[in-house]
Amino acid sequence: MALLVLWVGAGWALSLDDVRHRGVLRIGLEDEPWGFFVRWQEGVPEGLCADLARALAKALGVREEIVAVPWGEGEPGSITGTWQAEDWSRFDVVVSPVAIMAERQGKVTFSLPYTTVGQMILVRRNGGARAPENLRLGRIGVAQGTSSVPAAQEAFPDATLVPYDGGEALATPLRQKEIDAVVVDSPVALDFLRRFSDIVALEKLLTRERYALVLPLSADRSLVEAVNGFLSGEGKAIVDRWSRGDGGKK
Repeated sequence: MALLVLWVGAGWALSLDDVRHRGVLRIGLEDEPWGFFVRWQEGVPEGLCADLARALAKALGVREEIVAVPWGEGEPGSITGTWQAEDWSRFDVVVSPVAIMAERQGKVTFSLPYTTVGQMILVRRNGGARAPENLRLGRIGVAQGTSSVPAAQEAFPDATLVPYDGGEALATPLRQKEIDAVVVDSPVALDFLRRFSDIVALEKLLTRERYALVLPLSADRSLVEAVNGFLSGEGKAIVDRWSRGDGGKK
């Protein structure tokens, strides 16, 4: 049987028919844990994004092929590097917690938003800081390459931002007093508050953001509409189950 290999790069308008002809939807999923959105157990992804990925492929009538990919800072082989280079040869869609941002809209096609989150400020319970202004000259931990960075820069222009690889990496330096606070997406923040009694939140939401699935800028309208149709129906039901805090159980 001939093997059909589809290369998705600049100018290639990947369509729903292309995906169905191949029989596989290749899905990029962040390889680091990110709150209830994604966790990896012995190489198997779990969480809201994993459920969305599997259900999306099924809704399109194909099987899923989940590709674990680092978030990165624009380097080849990373999620951000994929849209920076317009090289979608590894996967067709990103199903991860990706915020809709103006600077990204000229490089990718965003689906309809599937949830709204925000940035939260976390500190040590006995760390002394009780208001954002107390952190004006502090050391603020952020997940590099994420929307936490501009949010922290705007809220704390005089502070020193300390970048880490992923949101999960922020808890330990905060608890060990290497940094004074962290700015992180609310799902990760709420997970920290649940797991660590010595961490507290200063504000409920520093910013509000919408998360969406990400397709190539050149994606054909048929594929985009199919993804949006899924998010408006079964995808919404999956998000609602996870938002109730019951682990996505029906």
